Amino acid sequence: MTTLTKTPVRFLKTAAPYLAGEIAGFPADQAADLVARGVAEHYEDTAKEPPKKAARTAGADPAA
Repeated sequence: MTTLTKTPVRFLKTAAPYLAGEIAGFPADQAADLVARGVAEHYEDTAKEPPKKAARTAGADPAA
């Protein structure tokens, strides 16, 4: 079984179908090509844990 590893990049310019600012994963050689052409930059998620949900206040109306 082959394990596919993706290298995340953030697009600096629109490159269909991706818009500037979007993050996508590619095989390492394709990611390196995008970076070399100035279309994208390497991306590392610096968040150590997912965002926390807002705490519910006692007595709050969930339908509001």
